[in-house]
Amino acid sequence: MHGTTTENIKVRVYNWIDNVLQLAADRTILVSHSQRRRVFGGRNEARVHVLHNAVDVDNPMPCSAEAPSLRGRFSIPNGNPIVIAVARLNPEKGIDVLIDAFAILAEQLSNVHLVLVGDGQERRRLEKQCQKRQLNGRVHFAGYSAMPGDLVAEADVLALSSRSEGLPNVVLEAMAMGKPVVATTVGGVPEVIEDGISGRLVPPDQPDLLARALAELCTTPDLRKRLAASGRLRVQEAFSIEGRAAKLQSLYQHLL
Repeated sequence: MHGTTTENIKVRVYNWIDNVLQLAADRTILVSHSQRRRVFGGRNEARVHVLHNAVDVDNPMPCSAEAPSLRGRFSIPNGNPIVIAVARLNPEKGIDVLIDAFAILAEQLSNVHLVLVGDGQERRRLEKQCQKRQLNGRVHFAGYSAMPGDLVAEADVLALSSRSEGLPNVVLEAMAMGKPVVATTVGGVPEVIEDGISGRLVPPDQPDLLARALAELCTTPDLRKRLAASGRLRVQEAFSIEGRAAKLQSLYQHLL
């Protein structure tokens, strides 16, 4: 079980049915310890196990052989900091909060840019929010990308502003790529990021605190490098594909 969303009634009904049906399973696997409180029977540690998501550290995110220039695409001058978010544009991802945070950040830093990678039901509303906050030319909607690694590779900071998560792969992928991450304390994110050591954590729905953390990273290259290096090491040690496969194999063997 990878987590739940509440974007519409169809999804909510599906999640409820999924939750009921998993009670009939010999084992249920969650991707974070935080999910236990939302899963029926989740406190039964003999039946319900946690296997964190994992990432191929050497090839964490799809990239093309000849990546187009992110800065060239959106006319972002060299040296200007780029904050990037890779997410579906739906309410759970909190992109509206990220835009509010960026509006605060943009008042402090005249050269910072925000790139939003992904598409979804909220796009038009978010575009209007940017217009209202007079962020045109500073916030760039990249849309869906089959090769998001091309875009993340040129960014300085990855932001995750979600209100709800299981354990977001994009955080693991960005850390494996050597990108510092600022993320909200939702789902299994605090099980991955140690605040101030392998990334930065902020509460959800707090644009002022999110803006403060982003400003700190955008203006402190040495901090970006330190968090990026620690984040990559964290993923290598605790969230590798090989490690997850070994745990899954052990669970299968125990069942058999």
